[in-house]
Parts: sequence; C-alpha cells; structure tokens
Amino acid sequence: MMNCPNCGTPYDAGTTLCPVCNMPLGNASYTPVESTPKKRTSKLPILFCTLAILLCLGAAGYYYYLNMVEKECREVTKRLMQCAHDLDFSSFGKENLPAPLSENMDVKKAISGEMDTILEEQGVTDLLKTLGIDVKYDRIYDQILSRASYSIQDVDVSYNRCTVTMTTSNIDYAQALKNTKESLSSTIEEFSSPDDWWSGIRNWFSSFLGDGEEEGKKEDSGIKSLTDILEEYISEQEPGTVTGTVVYGIKNGRWALISVDPALFYNYYGFPRR
Repeated sequence: MMNCPNCGTPYDAGTTLCPVCNMPLGNASYTPVESTPKKRTSKLPILFCTLAILLCLGAAGYYYYLNMVEKECREVTKRLMQCAHDLDFSSFGKENLPAPLSENMDVKKAISGEMDTILEEQGVTDLLKTLGIDVKYDRIYDQILSRASYSIQDVDVSYNRCTVTMTTSNIDYAQALKNTKESLSSTIEEFSSPDDWWSGIRNWFSSFLGDGEEEGKKEDSGIKSLTDILEEYISEQEPGTVTGTVVYGIKNGRWALISVDPALFYNYYGFPRR
C-alpha cells in the first residue's frame, strides 16, 4: 500500500491518479501516442502535364490556322486569275485591289492600248487604215487568252502574312508581230503579182486583227498565205514564263490582298517586255 504524496491518501499498486485529489501518482505509466506526419504530394507533375497539353493544343491550333490561311490564299489566287481570264476584276472591288489593278481595272482597255502601241511601233497602223481594216479587239482577246496559263508554285504562310509564288505563261505578241512582219518581207517575191501580195496582206491582217475572213487565198499555188505565216510562227513559239508573287496580309484588322507583281499580268496577257 502506498500513500499519495499530495494528500496522503493510500492507493493500491497500479493506480495512476489519487482517488481524492487526482494527483498523478509516481507509478503511473504513460503510453505516448505517435503522430504520423502527412506526406506532401507534389503538384509539379500535374502542372507539367497541364502545360504540355496546353502547348500541344496551341501548336495544333496554330498549325490548323496556317493550313486554313494557305488554303484560302490558294483559292483567292485562283479567283484572281479567273478574273484575269475574264478580263474583269470588278468582283474584287477597287478598294480590295493593289496597284496597278486598282488604278486600271478596265483590262480590255489596257490590252487594247498595248496592242495599239505595238501596231504603231511596227508601222502597221497606217497600213490598216489604207486597207480599210478595223482592229477587232475581241478577236485579239480570244487569241491572247487561248495561250495564257498560270500555275501556283509555293505558298509561304505566317500568322499575319501569306506569300503565293506563281508563274504565268504566254507568247510574246509584240515579238510575234515583229517576226511575222519580217517574214512578210521575205515572202513578197513568192507572190506572182503585186495584186496577189496586196490581197494576201489584206487577208492576213483581216484574219489576225479584223473580221477573220480570208478571200482569194491561192489553194493550188503552194504559196502560204500571210495568215498561215503568222499562225505557223505563233504555234512554234515557246511561251515565255514569268515568276512573281501575290502577297496577302492583315489590313485594317482583316486579311486582304496587299500586293501583286505586275509582271505576272503583263506576261499573262502576252506583253512581257512592256
């Protein structure tokens, strides 16, 4: 039997608290409770995975955007060249076209002016008046466009700019007229009389520049008509090819046609040296 050191109350072995004063007794045994610290989970892997997913989505979105821009630029370029073939750019609207297209949207007038200049340089204008032949420009347009072609070579795209590299092809009509005129001089002696030559030259100009009718052609003489001479030269002439660019970019907050290499259209219409 033992007594409480505080109040003297006797207590049995194994008692942990005094039954009177609640004093902890010397033979009390305590079992400490161990606390297990919580493990701290790192959030870095989740963060890295999230960033990786966002980067992949961003790259895929940007790649998709560039593909859409390239596709649209190709389509707009095809529309532009269809307008060139139709000799009418009005569907684009003057405000959407760069120079020189916006400055001279009347393509037929521009081609007619180029042809007038060529005929004047070759000394043909006065001869046409003497022969009583009016130049039929619609016929010239048809001949020019029948040999005109284009192809898209490459498209370079960034987030705010698209450059289309393309080529246009056609024969050089100024050179065709010059070479044919030289051929005329060498064939004059083949005609049996001045009247035959005069009739032949009238037929040629009428066929190429006028109403397209030929009269008095010598079928059995073995002499080529002047029209044959021209058509033979044109059929043998290799088309000239010019490479240039069509550039699209952001203008006033939207995609627009920024610039076009004028040489592409000059060559497309058969006047590469103009």
